[in-house]
Amino acid sequence: MAGKARVFNGNTLKLIALVLMTVDHIGMILLPGQLWMRAAGRLAMPVFAFMIAEGCFYTRNRKKYFLLVFAVGAVFQFFIFLFRKDMYQFILITFSMSILLIYILQELKAAAAAKKTVHMVFGALAAVLFTAFVYIVCVYFPDFFPAYGFAVDYGFYGVLLPVFVYVPNLFVDRESGWFRPLQLVFLGAGILLLTTVYGNLEAFALFSLPLLFLYNGKRGKINLKYLFYAYFPVHLGVLYLIAAYI
Repeated sequence: MAGKARVFNGNTLKLIALVLMTVDHIGMILLPGQLWMRAAGRLAMPVFAFMIAEGCFYTRNRKKYFLLVFAVGAVFQFFIFLFRKDMYQFILITFSMSILLIYILQELKAAAAAKKTVHMVFGALAAVLFTAFVYIVCVYFPDFFPAYGFAVDYGFYGVLLPVFVYVPNLFVDRESGWFRPLQLVFLGAGILLLTTVYGNLEAFALFSLPLLFLYNGKRGKINLKYLFYAYFPVHLGVLYLIAAYI
């Protein structure tokens, strides 16, 4: 019964998230008084975080996957700084750090499965050091660039959110009936952590959990990957242009 109820593939969930994200950004940039738009938009980020974790599991080319997310984010950040003198790091930079941390965990799991003790030690050390680096970037770097508004979108816990979603892959069989609920429990815990930092509005993100429970584990028949990556910088650029002329 549960399998039959899972009717949303990855493309469907991402398209829903795109719509919600657009509503959120219209509220952020053009209609800041419309709180309902910001609340609706809270559902988008957990869906994308979930899909980033899934992408890390399914990708056949980890290097390409990371470079695509990072390159689109970096190019967008360049133009944002060029035209707005703003060093705010948007979500693709956040997710780039998430992907690297997940890759470290994947290597750590592989070393454990192969019983390579030295590799396990280095993997654990790499995980700790990179997590510390992310924390420093998210928490302390803003003090170094106060004039440029440096911040990482969703901060330290935002970087960890896809990692939380991925963690069940380390110790639970994906075919197990516990796997998906456990993913959502970890995701819910991450959302609650975000709520403690960014306020009660973030709690609306919990409504993304029922949507994600309906995920059937399939990408969808059409490859919309490049559409999703292109849409983020394009729609924000359009909204900023509109804001500049009204």
